[in-house]
Amino acid sequence: QYDSTTLTVQAGDYELKARGRILRFDGWTKILPQMSKSPEDQELPALIVNHKLMLKEVLPQQHFTKPPARFTEAALVKELEKRGIGRPSTYAAIISTIQERGYVRSENRRFYAEKMGEIVTDRLDQSFSELMNYDFTANMEDILDQIANGQKNWKTELNHFFKDFSSQLSQAELDALEGGMKPNSLVLTDITCPTCERKMAIRTASTGVFLGCSGYALAPKERCKTTINLIPEAELLNILDSESETKALMERQRCPKCATAMDSYLIDAERKLHVCGNNPNCDGYIIEEGSFKIKG
Repeated sequence: QYDSTTLTVQAGDYELKARGRILRFDGWTKILPQMSKSPEDQELPALIVNHKLMLKEVLPQQHFTKPPARFTEAALVKELEKRGIGRPSTYAAIISTIQERGYVRSENRRFYAEKMGEIVTDRLDQSFSELMNYDFTANMEDILDQIANGQKNWKTELNHFFKDFSSQLSQAELDALEGGMKPNSLVLTDITCPTCERKMAIRTASTGVFLGCSGYALAPKERCKTTINLIPEAELLNILDSESETKALMERQRCPKCATAMDSYLIDAERKLHVCGNNPNCDGYIIEEGSFKIKG
């Protein structure tokens, strides 16, 4: 049993904190002593509020921030529970849906956001910000529970929802220049279509990022449906730990137009395509020639 203590010191514009604890009852530690002591085991001196302190020594220590761990299925369910989103009966469906629609992929039991997931999230945040709010989703779950329990009328709630939603939908259907939802635009490249010699374009679909002939939108008689599959370099790296993943991210090429980290894809054994991470909002890309190993 311990008494926890916290010391807060104001040093100019900075607030410094020290934590400690005092042992009051040793319990099981009397029989099985701890091999190593916690940083909080230090005993802080008895001080008075507003007492002036003198700096005696500075012991600098280097620390590095770490990105949050990637979600596993269990961690994602825990996060959904914490935010009040979904119910035990819908968690499995949520996890299946985001994978089936190409929003995320699962590797080594960890989730990775796919490009289509990023684009959909960006567009919905722009045009349907209220629907994308965590609190809205959690509140809607509560309303559905109340409807199921007979506490609310489903027609009344549906009419209330549709009134707000219809105005947002009308706005989203406008042209992008008039404040409507931004399109999932293609990005033209200098790569020539092997079938019709038109320019190939970077496209994103639920199956991933690929190259498609710019002639696809032409009339049926002139239309070219040629595509080239791209192999994401991230999938070839087979990164298993967060430190290696962070290092790989730091080593990415930067977009020549907006300096965003670029996503890399293998076109074939001799060409690599670096695409701006802001694609399709930014049309920056780099074609790198060399000798590349394709898995399998």
